Amino acid sequence: MSWFFIALLSPVLHAAANHIDKYLLSRYFKGGGTATLIIFSSIFGLVVLPFIVLIEPNVLDITPSHALLLLLSGIIYTVYLIPYFYALNQDEASIVVPLFQTVPIFGYILAYFVLGETLNNQQIFASLLIISGAVFLSLDLNQKRLTIKKNIFLAMLLSSFLVALGALIFKFVAIQETFWVSSFWLCNSRFIFTNLHKVVQETIFKSDSS
Repeated sequence: MSWFFIALLSPVLHAAANHIDKYLLSRYFKGGGTATLIIFSSIFGLVVLPFIVLIEPNVLDITPSHALLLLLSGIIYTVYLIPYFYALNQDEASIVVPLFQTVPIFGYILAYFVLGETLNNQQIFASLLIISGAVFLSLDLNQKRLTIKKNIFLAMLLSSFLVALGALIFKFVAIQETFWVSSFWLCNSRFIFTNLHKVVQETIFKSDSS
């Protein structure tokens, strides 16, 4: 299979997941409860763990510092869902999801300072074009005066930044370890953090009730 079709498969699956998220939010979590949806998102990571172990049995062969970095990356990959679900609950998926195109811009900036990667003129022009498109998508055309849906725009910028930051940390570790080892620890960290957050939240709620 050509690399182009492999690369194309990722946004196709991502778009399908976004529309499933919108369906679940509008049908089952319209009044809130997005934390439950985040938990289900993290549980899916456990499904792929046995397959990763089959491909790479030495998943425990990792340095402690890299494991901690992947733990941080998993936390970030979980937290990004909060502003994303907020924006998706406020507007249509066709408006919210394209704002994820700002992820590469944050990725360029972070990679420049952390990994020493540089931007050429074409990438800079593309970044400005993406920013212009994101601003246009955030315009509220139902008003007499053109106004930006500021809450949605800022929420998606925060979500996109967190995605780019998580990806940067993952790449930093993956180029020193392996892709499968890094993926194993990332999926585990997302599940652990999500359920730990749930336990802490329930403990605080019970203490407040008593």
